[in-house]
Amino acid sequence: MPHLKAGDTIAVLALSSSMHGCNEEVRGYAERRLTQEFGLNVVYGTNARATGPRNVVPVGLRVDDLHNAFADPNIAAIIMFRGGYHLNDILPYVDWDLVRQNWKPFIGYSDATAFQLALYARTSLMSFSGPMFTNFGELKLFEYSMEYFRGCLFEDGPYRIEASEEWHDDPWPANQDDRMPIPNPGPFNESGNTTLQMFVRRLEALTQRPDFSGVRAVVIGRFQKLGVKDIHTCVFDEELIACIREREDVFRGRIVIANANTGHAAPYATYPIGGIVRVASVQGKPVIEVLEHDRGQ
Repeated sequence: MPHLKAGDTIAVLALSSSMHGCNEEVRGYAERRLTQEFGLNVVYGTNARATGPRNVVPVGLRVDDLHNAFADPNIAAIIMFRGGYHLNDILPYVDWDLVRQNWKPFIGYSDATAFQLALYARTSLMSFSGPMFTNFGELKLFEYSMEYFRGCLFEDGPYRIEASEEWHDDPWPANQDDRMPIPNPGPFNESGNTTLQMFVRRLEALTQRPDFSGVRAVVIGRFQKLGVKDIHTCVFDEELIACIREREDVFRGRIVIANANTGHAAPYATYPIGGIVRVASVQGKPVIEVLEHDRGQ
């Protein structure tokens, strides 16, 4: 059964950056798109516009909003307002029993990953990497993101994550009219604003985890412009290929796919964290197929 349907209510929570001082034009457009395109009712956390140091809602108020959203039977899903740096502040105070007993889709990426991984570790329940509320305020180049948001959350059954024809990584709230899409040169590690050296360092750290022996595939998202030599050249080039091949002893027998539509460079595929995904290479072409995206255990 699909997770969402027209008429459901989705709660927007500011668990990282506050909504205080947000771009009201973008917020209004995002709300209209969710209501008009998906038929959702949009509500906001009671404390979403509160603020404090670093333009972050105080910890106790963020925890209250999170608990209230999970406990409210009228709320069908939770979506992050936007990312930031401080969601992990709230993790020691989360009532995981309340969350487990009142599970509902939790949607976001970037800083949201902290809660999503903690949710899976503490409850074995699923969440969803996908666009945040502010992303729905993108006037252009958002069709791909909406397609996968709908396919994952409003429909059931398996679906494939195909490569977008183009991508972009620009300060779109500042200039919605002159966005410049970049042709996709290729065909999920969550990492933004990084360099090749830092990425490889983090990848190496992952390979040294005791549970990496159970990993059968590695899917790498698209780098942002900071890690790109030329905006028309994807950073997954000969240098990264060389880094992977250098550690052939680690990656032998594992499928490695890069330039997937995940991370900070848009558009965004929505997929389950804690779901079942088939990753394969068929005649040299990558295949990413989401097989199960129900709630989890």
